[in-house]
Amino acid sequence: MKQFIILLIFLSSCGYPVVGPQGPSGPIGNTGPTGSTGASGSSCSVTSSASGATITCPDGSTSTINNVSAVQFCPQAGATNYPSNFPEYGLVVGNIIYAVYWGTTSTSGGQKTSFLAQIVPGTYVSTGNITCTFTVHSDGSIS
Repeated sequence: MKQFIILLIFLSSCGYPVVGPQGPSGPIGNTGPTGSTGASGSSCSVTSSASGATITCPDGSTSTINNVSAVQFCPQAGATNYPSNFPEYGLVVGNIIYAVYWGTTSTSGGQKTSFLAQIVPGTYVSTGNITCTFTVHSDGSIS
């Protein structure tokens, strides 16, 4: 009968965990084995040019970084001299020149507007306060 009561007490706790207070942390275990060597990496190459650089990677992807510089359209205009002299400049990206266009367009409804526009090779007349004629060349230079 004694064994039956002990067995009954033991079985009555099945399915109901007995939770006591948390004990202290155990000691830190040993370091595990070193893992296997990873796959070989790859490096991209860089090719410089007069207009910037091209980055080429083994997966076939490329990225071009262009130099950006400023060019004065009418060098004879001299430096900025507030409030009377404001020379006009363009931005050269690679071999392409961009400048701010200010005026009316066919879509502006007669209102003046401004935006960054590509200045293609050709001869232009400055609309700044110092009128001059300048030529844009295909290499991004001005004369």
